[in-house]
Parts: sequence; C-alpha cells; structure tokens
Amino acid sequence: MSTRQVGAASRATRSDGLAPGQAVAQSAITLAILSKLGLGALPSASLLKIANINRHSCHLSPTKGRVAERVDEASLMVRGIRHAPLADTETMPVNVPRVLLEGRPGVGKTTVIRTLVSLLQRTRVPVCGFTTAEVRKHGQRVGFTIQAIDGPQAVLARKNWPGDLTVGSYGVDLAALEEVALPALTRPGQHCGAVVVDELGRMELASTALVAAVRNLFTADLTIIATVHVAAHPFTDELKTRPDVELIRVTAGNRDSLPGQLAARVPHPDATPEGESPAG
Repeated sequence: MSTRQVGAASRATRSDGLAPGQAVAQSAITLAILSKLGLGALPSASLLKIANINRHSCHLSPTKGRVAERVDEASLMVRGIRHAPLADTETMPVNVPRVLLEGRPGVGKTTVIRTLVSLLQRTRVPVCGFTTAEVRKHGQRVGFTIQAIDGPQAVLARKNWPGDLTVGSYGVDLAALEEVALPALTRPGQHCGAVVVDELGRMELASTALVAAVRNLFTADLTIIATVHVAAHPFTDELKTRPDVELIRVTAGNRDSLPGQLAARVPHPDATPEGESPAG
C-alpha cells in the first residue's frame, strides 16, 4: 500500500464531506481492507476512478459494478456499518420494521419504494412520506421532481438551474423540497401505517429541516422504509448504525422481490395485536 494510493483515496473520500485529516486516516484503513478483498494492488489512478465513480450514473459494466460494490463495502466497514442479510421473509424480524434501502444511483431503489407503496395501498395500509423521480427530455435526465404520497408535487432540481445550492450539475430548490416533504414527514401519526422516504441523498440532506424531521420520525413507533445513498454522511451513517434499523443493499438480484417481502412485514391496521383476541 503506497503513499500515492492513500493520497488518491483521500482525495476521493473528501467529496463525501470528511475533513482532510479524517479522509487520509479513513483511506489508509480502507486500502488495508481492500487489500484483504484482493483489490489492494490496483494502481492509484484506478483506485481514484473507482472511488469517484459517478454517483448519478447507473451505466457501470458488470466488472466495474462488482469492484465498486466491494469498494463501498470496504468504506462501510471503516465506518462501522453492516448490511443485513439478503432480504428473506423467513428470517426478517417480525417487529415493526425500520429499513434503509441502500444502493448506487440507478440500481432500482425508487422502483422498489414505488412498488412497495402500490402494494401497501392495494391492501389498504395508509402510507405517508414522499418519493422522487427523474425528469427526462429526449432520453436525457434533466432534473428531478419530488411528490408527497397522494399529495403535491414540485420540481426539486434541474440541470444548470440557479437553485439554492448546486449538486453536481443540478440546481436544487430547497424551498420546494421542504414545502412538499416536511408536511409529509411531520404529520404521520395513528393514521399512517408506514412512512416512506425516497430518498436521503445529497440534495435532500442539504435541508436541515428535513434532517430534523427524519430524525424525529425515528423517535416514534412507526414503520419507516427509506432509501439512502451509499456515500458517507454524518446523518445517514448515524441512521445506518442504529440498532433498531436494518440496512439492506438493493441489487439487481433482489430488487424485484424486495417490495413484496417488505410489504409482508408492515403491520396491517386491521390486524389484531399479538396477545389480544379479536373483539366479539
């Protein structure tokens, strides 16, 4: 493991919000883990490219995708984060679920959430929260929208837009984000069977009000299913390491089965609580 490799990984991780000293320390540990994973011999230029894979692109070759996932796993190990076993309705806990669905952009996290919402609504489980969606023009992504479940929709971000902040090439409208998302996250109560949050990414985490609302959700007795980015961030890392939260990696292999598995775990409002007898 060379000093050049540590420096390359450090420059890559600084984009995730770590201070320079933290990035160097984390990168040295990450490279040590990568060595055990069989990736330590990669040249520094390749390591830098892998660590800086465009997080807004889903067009990774199978080989690059596998390597990128192993780099992600190494980064998670450094941060003390562990994924739950692959989703299995036979082994998943039966308590009220609090699940974070983690994955790279384009892997299908939003599709999992939208399918889950549809399944829950079909069985009359009240759903609260919000989802995001891409805006495409002539086949190219030009922005994102945000929509409350059964509620208002707004433009969240557009390419080359003079928004409140810039994420990559996108200008973000924080006012629109909060106008749609905050009511959807602050009103859940007895009438809400599940809260979905899609997603907790760089755009959404720029809102301190939204972060506070999500943190408050985790203090309530609510079913919460949220999608989350892979990148390191103090708040999402905090959620990922909570003992009452399951972290599940969304992959091409499990994204089709996840909605049904998760829906089966959400308590139905008409269900009789454990230990009680039906009335009459």
